[in-house]
Amino acid sequence: MGSQSKVQVRKIDRGMRLRALVDKQVLALAEAHLSGALEFMRAHSITVTPENIMIWYHHNQGDMRQLSLELSRLIERKALFTPNLCGQLYQRFFSEIDRRKLDLLREAIRQIIAQLMGHLEVLTTDVGGYESALSECIETLEGDPDVEQLRQLVETLLSESRQALDVSVDAQEKMKSLRSEISHLRDSLQDLERSALEDSLTGVANRRAFDQKFTEQLEVVRESGRRSCLLLVDIDYFKGFNDRYGHLAGDKALRYVAMILRDMIKGQDFLARYGGEEFAIILPNTEYGGGLALARSIANRLASTSLSLSEVEEAIEPITVSIGVSSTCRGDTKETLFRRADAGLYKAKDLGRNTVVGEQDL
Repeated sequence: MGSQSKVQVRKIDRGMRLRALVDKQVLALAEAHLSGALEFMRAHSITVTPENIMIWYHHNQGDMRQLSLELSRLIERKALFTPNLCGQLYQRFFSEIDRRKLDLLREAIRQIIAQLMGHLEVLTTDVGGYESALSECIETLEGDPDVEQLRQLVETLLSESRQALDVSVDAQEKMKSLRSEISHLRDSLQDLERSALEDSLTGVANRRAFDQKFTEQLEVVRESGRRSCLLLVDIDYFKGFNDRYGHLAGDKALRYVAMILRDMIKGQDFLARYGGEEFAIILPNTEYGGGLALARSIANRLASTSLSLSEVEEAIEPITVSIGVSSTCRGDTKETLFRRADAGLYKAKDLGRNTVVGEQDL
């Protein structure tokens, strides 16, 4: 090998060692931030959830200035970090909730596995099987696992850690602590499985849950022959409401409409926030006339009541909605049934809003 080639090899080798060192330092720093976040949460009795871990992890990391300023202000005031307050903080500073939760959980599990691997050297008996199990967990994480796979992975960690406790007295305290964190993560995964199908702002089902339910309901319709209705509900002039009263008032308006809708449906009826200011309602075993009647009742009730905004002195006009209604017929697909309800909704908007338009009115 020529001298020039040797120099290049040495440069490449040096670069690889440097990157490995940087990666190790970054991992150690991330582990420190995670440990600091969990320690603070335990000290202040803050529930270990994906959202809360994310809040305090980034506060420890210091990469979100506004978040850290807000938390420092709350800490100085000795505020109680209740679930409601933590939920508001998460909603304010983070978006893309489901994906971020999964990413956070993967990273948290990855860090805990790293700590478990670090404790292997203090185990006094053969831990080949345990080390192998941890390695398999790492491989699973590298494959971008979904919620179900993460749950299985956490169960594996708990089982293997329990066995490791039996083989080493010296490692028991550290392992117990780590097992406690794994148990918290398992609880977080269960919460995530629920919240992955729930709109965090309004508490009703989200778009993903609607898509699942919509598919299931059409299958039921095909098998049973019973008709069902779909209502698409859109808040009128919502952008103007937001611009006038602010986004916090807009959030309150969304929760208010969701509360009214939830109060007016019953039994197997299914309500979801479809997106933005739009809601969708699936009415199983309901004829077209029944769906139309409910839609009119919803519109009338919202138009006859007013939302109270304590921070706004002026009177608030009633929040109104436009609603499109469709009913299943032979050969319907999700697309055809939705398209007819959507066409009714747009027609209701064209007619001046605060209006219900069924597919037979088109």
